[in-house]
Amino acid sequence: MRLPALFAFLPALAMAAGQPIPEGFFPPPPAAPAKGEGVCLECEGRGKVESALRAIDTGENGTTFRRACPACGGRGRAVRALTPGERERLQRQALNAYEREQRAARRTPIGAGFMEAEAAKALSPEAHAALAARFPKRCRVCLGLGVEECRKCDGRGKVGRLERVEGEDGETRTETVVSVCAACGGSGAVPCRRCDGSGLAKVCTRCDGLGTVEVEAKRDEPAHTELCRSCKGDGRR
Repeated sequence: MRLPALFAFLPALAMAAGQPIPEGFFPPPPAAPAKGEGVCLECEGRGKVESALRAIDTGENGTTFRRACPACGGRGRAVRALTPGERERLQRQALNAYEREQRAARRTPIGAGFMEAEAAKALSPEAHAALAARFPKRCRVCLGLGVEECRKCDGRGKVGRLERVEGEDGETRTETVVSVCAACGGSGAVPCRRCDGSGLAKVCTRCDGLGTVEVEAKRDEPAHTELCRSCKGDGRR
């Protein structure tokens, strides 16, 4: 990394972090919430669960019947921790609506946000790069969440496998045994394969993530700083 350029850039970034949002800049929407209403995972949206009457004398299960799901009260939906897949869908919807609105207004993208075109043109390269670093471009796979839905358990955190067990009556039958997913440890999420969990786009290798490059003096122009052409000043691609 170009350390002299980095040290020159840090004051501008620190100053931008403590400043209010510039006029004409439209920040991106926040990350999707971790909790919300969704299909009840206990009854899978049916609102009913199966129970079995247990014989008092033998303790064995007898007649089965259906009752209201205790997790959702029979509604089929409940407020709970959202799965990574559900959060990703909410995030994509919000970002798509935001981007459509900004592009319809012909605003200029800077980092993860947009700015009025004239205001964006008036920014110095350093100010542009500092603003992009303050609102960094998000990973295009996880959309900034840093995680993906575990493919082994489909985000449920649990997996089921069929096992043959022998009952007290000596008969062998097949039962589904549920256990914690070994791939995600029960969380239902794994780090994003593209950003390794940072939630951010890849650092631009041409400018080392600074968003600007130093141009040496030429015969007809002095040395100066300009926006990196590879990342367009965002520092990430």
